[in-house]
Amino acid sequence: VTDLVVRADATLRIPAVASGRHPLVPLGGRVVLEAGARVTDLAGNVLTGSVANGTFFELSSALRWKGGAGVWSDPQGWFDSGTGEFGAWQPGRTAVFDAPQGACVTNDARTVDVAGFIVATDATLCGGTIRSSTGELAVPEGATLTFQAPFAVEGDGRKGGGGRLALSGEQRELGPGALVIDAGPLALSNVVAPCVTNVTVANGAFIELSGVNELTHFLGEGFHISFKEEEEGLLTGNTVGIRDNGGGKSIVRGGDHTL
Repeated sequence: VTDLVVRADATLRIPAVASGRHPLVPLGGRVVLEAGARVTDLAGNVLTGSVANGTFFELSSALRWKGGAGVWSDPQGWFDSGTGEFGAWQPGRTAVFDAPQGACVTNDARTVDVAGFIVATDATLCGGTIRSSTGELAVPEGATLTFQAPFAVEGDGRKGGGGRLALSGEQRELGPGALVIDAGPLALSNVVAPCVTNVTVANGAFIELSGVNELTHFLGEGFHISFKEEEEGLLTGNTVGIRDNGGGKSIVRGGDHTL
């Protein structure tokens, strides 16, 4: 099953798990909870949460940033929907950014551990390394998630939603796994991430570059890019085109340019 739609007045019953994270379909799949749909555990207890990248996240598994600029270690910076209180960050939780930010949320520790990311508005992360155990990033249309801080993924990274994932600066801890862009743009600006060797760009997604040579700084030696087309299957190879968008460049399938 790659697509799951829970209709209004229907109930989805799933086993309770301590993490509050419930993968429902394979990465790249689609889960829709219509208005009025219910999610419960097997005992019938209602589970409140949201869906991102084919996974249902209980609210109790996520911590919501308070909004505005600040430091990650703020002792009152994160709202826990399970307790209804603000508190400090708890390692291994999903980070939610759904309040206007305006400037950086700065990781003032050497490394912070996060399960995944869900944003509903623009969010910019700065400072020390931010490490994700799942590599899941949910960025909806109209929102941008920017990593100025080093972003590290345990395994493969996957961005869902039509919004923009922007990477800049030294990203040497990103990799050696694959990076999958299911929708929307991956924006690269003055980025160095030589460990990334596999990138998959799904149908309708694309890569934005601030310079023609940006991609060679981002990808490691022997890189492999796949452009997925619904009608044509999987297109692979190291030859990609560069499209001038006026203010920048975009990677497109085919073309006469080799990076």
